[in-house]
Amino acid sequence: ANARYQGKCKCPLIVVPNATYEKWVREIIGYNDEKTGDFIPGVLSNTGIQVNDWYNLGTRVLKSVNVNKKIPLNTITVVTYEGFAKIGFSNKIMNHLFDHLADILAQNEDNTRSARDIEKKKQKYRQIIGTGLKDTIADIDGLGIDYIVIDEGHNFKNVFADVKAGRDGVKRFKVQSGESERAIKAFFLCNYIQRTFKQNVMLLTATPFTNSPLEIYSMLSLVGYESLKNMGIDNIERFMETFIKQTVEYAPNYKDEIVPTPVVKSFNNRLVLQKLLYNHINYKTGEEAGVRRPCKI
Repeated sequence: ANARYQGKCKCPLIVVPNATYEKWVREIIGYNDEKTGDFIPGVLSNTGIQVNDWYNLGTRVLKSVNVNKKIPLNTITVVTYEGFAKIGFSNKIMNHLFDHLADILAQNEDNTRSARDIEKKKQKYRQIIGTGLKDTIADIDGLGIDYIVIDEGHNFKNVFADVKAGRDGVKRFKVQSGESERAIKAFFLCNYIQRTFKQNVMLLTATPFTNSPLEIYSMLSLVGYESLKNMGIDNIERFMETFIKQTVEYAPNYKDEIVPTPVVKSFNNRLVLQKLLYNHINYKTGEEAGVRRPCKI
């Protein structure tokens, strides 16, 4: 709502889990109390702003909505994660952004991979973001979406699974995480929004990441990749080189042999990293957010 009032966007998209979808819509547009029948106003009640209730972009919605046209201006569209998965790119945007974003994900900046391996990886990304994927029914640029809000954003934190090996075939940073197709697709869509509308991506979460450097970089890439790039940190390896202190400790392997093992011990340049995080995270305590906590006394 604030972004709308400040003129930052005219056609925002709110992405929420299926379990909380109805609550989101009720709190935005208001609802009738089941007991009293009184109307309980929502955040945007009486503002003239229309809410597009697109849910999971299923058959019911598609009967009344033409997803091949731009969403009316000055409206807010709400979808579930399932609905978000059905939004992709037009060929125009694909041709403009795809190769660069795919190279960031596949970590091809140093040209150490064969053309065949690179193309296999890119084909995977094409399928994830919607090209040739039958469930993709709309294009983010065709709809005119200019702002993305994702609730429970930590569900999209697994963009990068590891740090690839260098030219010599050796991995300098032996850290691993999961890789989520949902998170990778969000990476493409959020980066399109960042590049086109100057940031305009908001993640809502109480638990953005653990101490995993891969999760930290993944979440930052969703909301502030351009900021990272302006600092010269345009890929995961440079992020690790700048902020991660890795040491070697002796630990048992799968054969119960004691071998030297790289371990992420702590963070370098912590003040710079903290500033980077606080520039993109609006932290609030439970009290500041108005959360009611149970009395334990």
